[in-house]
Amino acid sequence: HLTQKYGRERLADFARAGDGQIVPYRLNAAARHSFGVSFTDAFAHWAGTLETRYVGLAAELERHAPLTRGEPIARDGRWALYPRVAPDGATLAFARSDGSSDAQIHLTSPTGTAPRTLTRANGLTQLDWTPDGRVVFSQIEFVDPYRSYKDLYVANPVNGDVRRVTRGARLDFPSVSPDGKRTLAVQQGEGRTWIVVVDLATGAVSPLVEPADDVHWAYPAWSPDGRWIAASRWEPGAFYDLVVMDARGQTVDRVTRDRAIDLAPTWTPDSQRVLWASDRSGIPNLFAAGIGDDGRAGAIRQVTNLRTGGSYPDVDPTATWIYFSAYHADGWRVERIPYDPTTWVSPAPTDDRFTAGGATAFEPESPRVSVDVEGEQRRHRPFPSLWPRFWTPIFGGGETRRGTRVLGPRVGISTWAIDTVQRHAAAAALSYEPQGDRFSGGLRYSFAGLGTPILGFSVAQRHTSAGFAAQDPPTDGVPPGRRDLFLVTREQELRTDLTMIRRRVRSVATLSAGASYVWERQQLLNDRLATERVFSPRRPTSGLPQFDATASYVNTRLHAFSISPEDGIRGVIRTRRRWDPTVPASLAGTPGADASWTDLSGDIRLYKSVGLPGFANHVLAFRASGGRAWGSGADAFFYSVGGTTGQAEAITGLTLLRASARPFAIRGYPFGIRSGSRAWSASVEYRMPLTRVNRGLGDIPLYLDWVSGSVFVDAGNAWGPPGLTTGFDNPRASPLASVGGELLMNGLPLWTTLTVLRTGIAVPLRDESGPTVYMRLGLPF
Repeated sequence: HLTQKYGRERLADFARAGDGQIVPYRLNAAARHSFGVSFTDAFAHWAGTLETRYVGLAAELERHAPLTRGEPIARDGRWALYPRVAPDGATLAFARSDGSSDAQIHLTSPTGTAPRTLTRANGLTQLDWTPDGRVVFSQIEFVDPYRSYKDLYVANPVNGDVRRVTRGARLDFPSVSPDGKRTLAVQQGEGRTWIVVVDLATGAVSPLVEPADDVHWAYPAWSPDGRWIAASRWEPGAFYDLVVMDARGQTVDRVTRDRAIDLAPTWTPDSQRVLWASDRSGIPNLFAAGIGDDGRAGAIRQVTNLRTGGSYPDVDPTATWIYFSAYHADGWRVERIPYDPTTWVSPAPTDDRFTAGGATAFEPESPRVSVDVEGEQRRHRPFPSLWPRFWTPIFGGGETRRGTRVLGPRVGISTWAIDTVQRHAAAAALSYEPQGDRFSGGLRYSFAGLGTPILGFSVAQRHTSAGFAAQDPPTDGVPPGRRDLFLVTREQELRTDLTMIRRRVRSVATLSAGASYVWERQQLLNDRLATERVFSPRRPTSGLPQFDATASYVNTRLHAFSISPEDGIRGVIRTRRRWDPTVPASLAGTPGADASWTDLSGDIRLYKSVGLPGFANHVLAFRASGGRAWGSGADAFFYSVGGTTGQAEAITGLTLLRASARPFAIRGYPFGIRSGSRAWSASVEYRMPLTRVNRGLGDIPLYLDWVSGSVFVDAGNAWGPPGLTTGFDNPRASPLASVGGELLMNGLPLWTTLTVLRTGIAVPLRDESGPTVYMRLGLPF
């Protein structure tokens, strides 16, 4: 609209004006500069022209033929595609995805009653029936972590069994032969597509149409008598047309010749007519043509006259009804109309988009559809693209222990880069903490050229802290007293690791192992954050080799309308072993002297959807984490419980909300309220959708999608190790627990990244402190 009204140069000027703004996202100011009107007013004018146009659309269409009003069969909306009637006429199958449940092959009666799921599918799937009442369909699956191919499957509606026919064959668009032993399909590879015949018993694939660089195929359909095959064919010049072939794959007739999309042909039961969908009039409609004994098509007739469009026709076995997918404001629905050729009309005029100068075809070399591209071919050189091209600021809030900010706020920069084919990646970060005059940061490089495993190399420096109460020894008649002490640890690590990935459409499993060498320096501070004089680390410096291994698995669902992961499990287990090779033999196994330790930790999360009223499913979520460390280096500060999890705000670059990774989170308590060599935590949440907003604020860069709420119970504890000296004893106490609720808003700030803003209140049950109000980004788990 803006291009048509103001010209391309004005539109380019609008982009430059927005790019040059010191305060970005002021669309109205940029539009006034370029068009003389605000973007808000220009948008309102465009919406008004569309409203005027579509108000009169029905009358315009009715001048050609009566409007088609289908009988609804499946009212789900969103996606209901590829309807196919069973050979006995008793069952209708179609691909369905409503945004709140798994994509599936759905079955109903021909009138829409008795709905049920045949099988869950990996996306919207093409399908066809065999003569004995089974469903052949295609679906995608990963063959390695980076490549996914489609294959053919057969499902039995009687018992729900699914059998895989092919593996890694890259097949789609099945159309079963009249005898039910074979199926047509479209195979793809090396940028080409071609039609093949697949044996449904063995999975053997035989080419029917040989592949060609400039020809692509889709939607082959075998005629019921087995003589003809109709298919959609793309050729240079943007011709996406319908052709008829004989059973050997030889083209007999070209039914259409224009630049409209002519797709999804289907046959009448007597093999005398072929029906298909085309947008030749500007709106997708159904069309038909008679097929003679010689395979040549007769005159084209327009079957429907729809306002919003329809596609994927299928004629029932008695030639009584035409089933098709009809498009509406809420998505695609399955509808049907009577099969009555006497009501079909001559096609409406072809839309100007598909013609030139009033003709129905123009030369392939037309500049509208043909572009010559020339360039130099050379070997891929990844490392020039790994040079940093940007940087983002880092702001960290520090760490607070026992009410004292032990590590202060830090500021720094970070950058990352990845090569064009995503085999090499590098990242770097550096930050400074003025309070303690400390630097943190690191470099990491990873190589994925082997596919799996992914190799990684890194060097890093980080600081951590712990707080505890210590009892002073009596001196000169002064009784002992307790005071807070803080242990600050600097770790410098040199690391290499590898990660194995098993990726499937419905699940991802990983196994990683790493080895590193850690240089550790410990400093003990008093309650004034000065160097402690009474107590001190027994070995303030050490060099420690470490090995670790981690395994994870996830199969949770996240649908288009989901407010949370649903119906699955997410789990991770990790073990680490650190040695202290430099400890004297006399101190081996001595706490505070020998820094060797081993630990085992894990986290499991379960999600179950509940189909209650709302725009999305309600979800019952459970999380449990646990860890145990042993060895002389597994001190009383190995694990910490408490705090609230959250993601870092990464949109502005200012980290307005910092990341808070809390493996043993207990909302309502400060992080580190308890620590030890053993720890656990658990949470139970009930998550409910509240309202779908689906609104922005004019030209202000903020969009709010939905709002949800939750109620929760958290619990956890940490203690140990046993056998410590009296001044540092860390016995097991009663578990901590809290209850509370959260309000979550999912939106699109700055029109960039979907973000969940979470505001909550947590009430501790094992503490006299009052409720805690907090704000975080992301789901709690």
